Amino acid sequence: MNNENCEVIERKGDELIVRLADCVKMNARVSTSDGKEIGRVVRVMGPGNGPFALVKLRVPNFEGKEVTIRC
Repeated sequence: MNNENCEVIERKGDELIVRLADCVKMNARVSTSDGKEIGRVVRVMGPGNGPFALVKLRVPNFEGKEVTIRC
């Protein structure tokens, strides 16, 4: 499995919108750079050449600008 670093575009409540660079699958684990799991991908949206993911957070205090998605 590969890890992909992704930019956080927006946070609203317990959800993040993340810009994807390459691969992603539904229910993929989302973590911080130090490996702490913070949520899961619940939706992929946008064009095929520049998709975004909706991430449902499991931690209330995440404030990062980048996350890692296992794909």
